[in-house]
Amino acid sequence: MRTIFITGVSSGLGRAFAQAALESGHRVVGTLRRPDDAAAFEAVSPARAHARLLDVTDDAAVARTVAEVESTIGAIDVVIANAGYGVEGIFEETPLADMRDQFATNVFGVAATLQAALPFMRQRRSGHLMAVTSMGGLMAVPGMSAYCASKFAVEGMLESLRKEVAGLGIHVTAISGNQLGDPEKAARAVLSILDVDEPPTHLVLGSDALRLIAAARDAVDDDIRRWDNLSRSTDFAGEGRR
Repeated sequence: MRTIFITGVSSGLGRAFAQAALESGHRVVGTLRRPDDAAAFEAVSPARAHARLLDVTDDAAVARTVAEVESTIGAIDVVIANAGYGVEGIFEETPLADMRDQFATNVFGVAATLQAALPFMRQRRSGHLMAVTSMGGLMAVPGMSAYCASKFAVEGMLESLRKEVAGLGIHVTAISGNQLGDPEKAARAVLSILDVDEPPTHLVLGSDALRLIAAARDAVDDDIRRWDNLSRSTDFAGEGRR
């Protein structure tokens, strides 16, 4: 039985992750923002479902909550930073205040959660850090500039973190998906990588996400190849021959 810490378990993927983990016999600490939701979550499995009220944009509260869970419930084996939301609207008309709020939750909320758990995992030389990034972190769509920007930021953060902890026995996985996917199947897919010696760095959920991400990455590769000569022309003389 593992102890899994999941932010944002009131609904959606977070709730699906928690439900699947509980059904598999794991202990789940889930964060929520409303007392009524917390009571409902613990009622799912009174012995193994533990609710914590938390606003992930409160850095100090995140650190306190993780430390309290470590001391009262037990060592956290897996973290799934799931809490987040999406700001919609074209870039020109998106208030900067809305964009800052988007980053406060989707980026800094994830950062606070992972940073809070990391020292405990580093001390134990084990653990798995995950964050839900969305396919919007690997490809962009019009009308979601703030959301996609936040998810691209999380992808970059996780990529760097992954390299920093590679020798510490800690795994890092970015979870990307789209609404077409079945949340219950997505949850089972996430649980399936917990016992893998070398889990994926990116777990893409859903055939639509696979297709759209692949197309976006191909477009970037094509653009780089098309302008290859111009890119190389900016080297110092003789630089490219070394």
